[in-house]
Amino acid sequence: MQMNEKLKLLLYSIDGISFAIPAYTVKQAIRMVELMPIPFASKTIMGLINYYGEIVPIVNMRQVFSMDLREIALEDCIIIVRTSKRTLGIWVDSVQGIEEYDDSDLIREEKYLLQDERERSTLSGCIRLDNGMLLVHDVESLISNSEEELLQAAQV
Repeated sequence: MQMNEKLKLLLYSIDGISFAIPAYTVKQAIRMVELMPIPFASKTIMGLINYYGEIVPIVNMRQVFSMDLREIALEDCIIIVRTSKRTLGIWVDSVQGIEEYDDSDLIREEKYLLQDERERSTLSGCIRLDNGMLLVHDVESLISNSEEELLQAAQV
């Protein structure tokens, strides 16, 4: 009998909804800091921060998930993640910590999304919890190819 692989996820929330990203992508969670706006940026990229000498774009997760927008609060957090292309920050309300789940608990997104939805989705799947659902997303799909090109052209 084969043991289930463990899936370590960093849990965070936006407007009381639980989300998660793979813990291996996370560099650090920090308190909100002042953002430098980017002229002509998309609504998804809300600005830049200086993270230990590295210029890091900050992703507006409310925009990514088509949620109601609100002003930034000092209590908010930025999760610094590493994708295969760059380091990104993601703006969230709060961070709950790291939890472990069996890999078999993850319901992959291809099981419940149509093909064209999958192409636009940042979700990799979800996990059923006793009190609801935990939406797990893929940090690689947080910014589009055109947003990536814009950041590269700006030498960020």
